[in-house]
Amino acid sequence: MSKLDFKNAVKRNKNLRFGGYATIVTIVVLVVLVVVNVLFQQLKITIDLTPNKLYSVGEKTTEILDGLTQDVNIYGIYSPGTDEQGDYNPQVKRFVTSYVENSSRLHYTQIDPLANPTFTKQFTSDTTDSISNGSIIVQAADSESFKILTLSDFYTVSTNSSTGSSEVTAFSAEEALTSAVQYVTSENNPIIYQLTGHSEAELDSTMTSYLKKSNFDVSSLDLIRPAEGEDAVTLEANNYTIVMINNPQSDLTDNEYEILLDYMEKGGRMLVLVESDLPSLPNFEKLLTRFGISVERGSVWETSARNYYMYPNLVIPNYGDHDITSDMTGANSYLLMLNPAALTVSEDRNRATTITPIMTTSDDALIKGDPESTVLAYEEGDTKGPFTLGLVAEEQKSLDNSVVTAKMVVLGSSSFIERNSGTMLQGNYTMFINVCDYLQDEVSSLYISSKSLVEDTVPVTTRTIITGGAVFVILIPLAVLACGLVVYLRRKHL
Repeated sequence: MSKLDFKNAVKRNKNLRFGGYATIVTIVVLVVLVVVNVLFQQLKITIDLTPNKLYSVGEKTTEILDGLTQDVNIYGIYSPGTDEQGDYNPQVKRFVTSYVENSSRLHYTQIDPLANPTFTKQFTSDTTDSISNGSIIVQAADSESFKILTLSDFYTVSTNSSTGSSEVTAFSAEEALTSAVQYVTSENNPIIYQLTGHSEAELDSTMTSYLKKSNFDVSSLDLIRPAEGEDAVTLEANNYTIVMINNPQSDLTDNEYEILLDYMEKGGRMLVLVESDLPSLPNFEKLLTRFGISVERGSVWETSARNYYMYPNLVIPNYGDHDITSDMTGANSYLLMLNPAALTVSEDRNRATTITPIMTTSDDALIKGDPESTVLAYEEGDTKGPFTLGLVAEEQKSLDNSVVTAKMVVLGSSSFIERNSGTMLQGNYTMFINVCDYLQDEVSSLYISSKSLVEDTVPVTTRTIITGGAVFVILIPLAVLACGLVVYLRRKHL
């Protein structure tokens, strides 16, 4: 064998050996992938690779599902083929089927309303009512309690400020389904009674929807004249009934005052929202004073740039140390209060009453003595801060051989929960839901944030554009050319 033939043979053997190794590695990788895929299918392991983890659940949901003591049946109402049609039905179905895998107490069944037309009748209040295709029914297995979720419950729809058209912006499936599970498994669901008859502000539809998603029933309360055909409401002090007084414009009657005072003395729960232009209301103010709280007239201005947004009367409050504010951290926790009222604590209050500030201003805040003034600085006649914008009052007492706890939360703004005020941030919703949860003894908020379906955009300034252009168009190409030139010159002189 010539020297050249020997070299070629060695080369062929090396190529054969390396080719054999590559083939073996490829086969091993394929076998591993097949085995892993089979294991994932058998063990029902899935990985959520969506940007916002659309099909995964958070810690709150996990905690709630782990605490279930009864089975819950979830029914998907889909006529043949509709569960895979469009963008929304398949997404909801995928979430629901993934959701039930988080607890052995959850059971999902898909119902064809055409093949089983009588099934949904047990969930309708009237024979003429119907349940729409694509609905999800959640029912406790041990009771008749159920909740019907329509497709709209699984999505958040917002109005585009540029076009005026409505568009789907968030996926609310986890929030809707977890709230429904809690609703059907709870013995007593909390109720909020909105006091009426004094020109109070009403909760708007958006906030009412958020409350209902958090399992609060919302109803009106007229202590003078109940609605036609309805019996007068008998207020029962317990840990799931909340009376809400939202910026009243006329005073309570003596009888109303006595009813509400008796309710609170027996361990009632009350939420009060006021504005800085609150009129003189002796009985209403006497009710607040009983728990050591009074309202200052005149709106609060902030002069600290950290504590207002655009205008000094659009205040960003600081948070106090309380269960209500314990999760109010991060950028999404900010809330805005327009022309808020300052609240004060009476020195001669009942010493059994514990009062805790939950929202305050900076030390540089002011209440302008002259309401027409536009001077963003202290003037003679102004009142200097800091001021309190939110207070919690608690009072424990012995009643009928048991200990009851009365709770009152007073907030110095009513408009901060009005969507039309233009001041609603995520923190506004969170704060309000947290307050309601605290009043009904549920420290852990039921509110679960929706998952955005809108791609996040990063605002870029002109300066950033110029800087980025210089880096990517000039500096980086020059660096590449320089490196290439250095390599070329070195090789040339080898």
